[in-house]
Amino acid sequence: MRTQDQAVRVIVSRPPVTVYPTSTLRAVAATMVEESIGAVVVRGEKPPYASGVRAEGIVSERDIVTAIAEGRDPDLTRAEDVMTMNLASAEPEAAVMSVANCMLENEIRHVPLTTDGVVHAIVSERDVLRAMVDGAAGAEQ
Repeated sequence: MRTQDQAVRVIVSRPPVTVYPTSTLRAVAATMVEESIGAVVVRGEKPPYASGVRAEGIVSERDIVTAIAEGRDPDLTRAEDVMTMNLASAEPEAAVMSVANCMLENEIRHVPLTTDGVVHAIVSERDVLRAMVDGAAGAEQ
């Protein structure tokens, strides 16, 4: 099967990293640095039947940079103040190419994988690029 046709869940290498809505931007940034990631899920409720959490939103590096450029204090500004709430998301079974197109169309670098509103993972541009490069290298052999 071609990489672009694979289910996107196959290319995700880790569970989502979450922060609380009241986490400061400095704490969010520190989490991103520690985890070597570019976005975190802002935690919502945890449904009793699910292992994951619902997302209230997502905070990306771009959100933090924008907040700092606007003069917001990283020790007083909270994740809920800058998070993106209208999330472009995908089902874990969506094709890799479909998720890549979603990123391009929405000008985003991270797409949460959700089922019934519960976040299972976040696919990053890096995940998609790695899968495409690995797929192309395998096709050449």
